[in-house]
Amino acid sequence: MKLSIIIPLYNEQDLVLKVLDELQSVNYPAFLEGYEIIVVDDCSKDQSYERVNEYISKSPNRQFIKLFRHDVNSGKGAAVRTGAGKASGDVLLIQDSDLELTPKDIPSMLIAKKELEVPFINGSRYIPGVIRPQSSFKRYFFNKLFTLIASIFIDVHITDVACGYKLFDKSLLKN
Repeated sequence: MKLSIIIPLYNEQDLVLKVLDELQSVNYPAFLEGYEIIVVDDCSKDQSYERVNEYISKSPNRQFIKLFRHDVNSGKGAAVRTGAGKASGDVLLIQDSDLELTPKDIPSMLIAKKELEVPFINGSRYIPGVIRPQSSFKRYFFNKLFTLIASIFIDVHITDVACGYKLFDKSLLKN
C-alpha cells in the first residue's frame, strides 16, 4: 500500500510548515510501501505557496513532496481533486493545513483500514477517550445531528462526518 497525503492549502502560512514537519516525523506502519505529500495551494493570498516552495527546496526529503498551485481560488474540494489527480499512491489521505487534526492519528487510521479491510476510514474529533479542543456548542450540536442523519442513511455508525480526515482507496474516485 502506498499512501498519498493531500494537503489542500489556503492562507495557512503560519501552520503549513509545521504540518509538513509532523507528517515526516510520523512513525508509519511497516506494511506501508511508501508515502508522498502533495500540497495544493488554492491561490492563497498570503505567503503559503512561497513558504512551502522554499521548505521543499531545503528538505532532504524533497523527492517525496510535490507542490501545485491553482491560479484561481476554487475551494477545498477542487484542491483535493487536483491532489488526487497527481497522486501516485493507491490510498489517499486528506490532511488539512491548519493542524486541527494531528498527523499522529494517521498510523491508527492506516491500521484500522488494513485490519477492517474497508475502502474508507473517516476521522473523528469525538471518539471517547481522545481529548480534542471543542468548537462552539452550536457547531458541535449540528455536526452531531448531521452525523446521526448520515449514519442512518448509510447504515454505518459514524462519529464525526464533518471531520477533515478522510483515508480512502484511490479507486473509490472512479465510483
